[in-house]
Amino acid sequence: MLSKIRSNLIIKNIFNNLKQNVKLNLIKYNKTLQKRLNISIKDYIFFNEIEIEIIPKRHIIGREFFINIEEIYKRNFIIYLDDKIENRNFITDEESISKIKIVIKPTIKSFKGLFFGCNCNEEIKFIKFNVKYILDMSEMFYGCKELIKIDFSRFNTSKVKTMQSIFSWCGALKELELSNFDTSNVENMKDMFYNCISLEKLDVSKFKTKKVTNMYGMFYNCNSLEKLDLSKFNTSNVMNMLEMFCGCTNLKKLVVSKFNTKKIKNMFNMFKECSSLKSLNLSSFNTSKVTNMSHMFEGCSSLEELNVKNFQTTKVKNMSFMFYNCSRIEKLDLSNFKANNLFDMSYMFEKCMSLKTLKLSNFQTKKVTNMTRSFFRCYLLINLNIPKFYIRRKTNTIQLFANCNKKLQKEITKKNKYIQSFHFIE
Repeated sequence: MLSKIRSNLIIKNIFNNLKQNVKLNLIKYNKTLQKRLNISIKDYIFFNEIEIEIIPKRHIIGREFFINIEEIYKRNFIIYLDDKIENRNFITDEESISKIKIVIKPTIKSFKGLFFGCNCNEEIKFIKFNVKYILDMSEMFYGCKELIKIDFSRFNTSKVKTMQSIFSWCGALKELELSNFDTSNVENMKDMFYNCISLEKLDVSKFKTKKVTNMYGMFYNCNSLEKLDLSKFNTSNVMNMLEMFCGCTNLKKLVVSKFNTKKIKNMFNMFKECSSLKSLNLSSFNTSKVTNMSHMFEGCSSLEELNVKNFQTTKVKNMSFMFYNCSRIEKLDLSNFKANNLFDMSYMFEKCMSLKTLKLSNFQTKKVTNMTRSFFRCYLLINLNIPKFYIRRKTNTIQLFANCNKKLQKEITKKNKYIQSFHFIE
């Protein structure tokens, strides 16, 4: 058993089966690591099809670093990755790391969590990436909080099926160049850019999303993004869009006008807190299967124009907080909205303080059991068309129209026998 490696001559003997010259600066062989992983120097095989270079931001002493580690060397940090080695984290005791190089077996099939929680990396560059078998890249850079640059120029993702949480919690990334990402086989994009709070620019125009079924939280809390054009997204097979744009507080332009949502059943929190959006065209949305629209536009406090004219709501059971705090919108035409199966419309229009005209001409509320504060603080609401509005005996109607103006109270109580003056009491 060799305890130290002193020269490149010995290295050539170790890798004598290679057809090419191998030059590595190996300073120290770590016996502790050898014992821990139960491997010997003869087990190391040099694979050159995939090479990754990492530049740490600072010393990484005592920090949890990589999974799948096979070998460690001081300063020039060399890691051999093999799909036979179990996933593991490692805390290095080396004093200074200036550069880390990873060489990976080309037949490895999963990069899941490869850099999970490595919050000391500043830059990752894929030098070679001629890979044919990678299927899973989920959580690959999850929690790399210090990471500011990833070079994907030689990246091959043609076989990848899941990219779930691949960039989640990469809070320092300001820009991502993904133009060469081949997503034609990707099925899962859940939480893909989750909490990328510094991301200012993102071009996903070349993404192929025909096979994607899950976009849950895809852009969740990307609160530095100002514009997002998804006009080329094929969403015909997507079944989940929960919280897709939730928390995108700085988003001023969002293009989803060609979205196909025929398979979506839940739109909970979908645009919640998109507080900088002024207009939103959802005319292409097919909501015939949707059962939950609660909190869908909550906190869209700059929204002035909203096109939901083709919404089908016959299966929707929950609309609570749907337009909560849409404080700038002046008119809403929801004449196509039906409430055949609706049970909860609590806080639905609360704090729509600029709303003057609201059309709910086909809104049948016979099954609704919760109307708490549905129109609370709709100060300017005068034109309210709700001819089919019905209140059951046991329905919760606390502060239903509280803080609405007296003119509305006078008009609506005349037209609808179910609405009484006590519904306007705060």
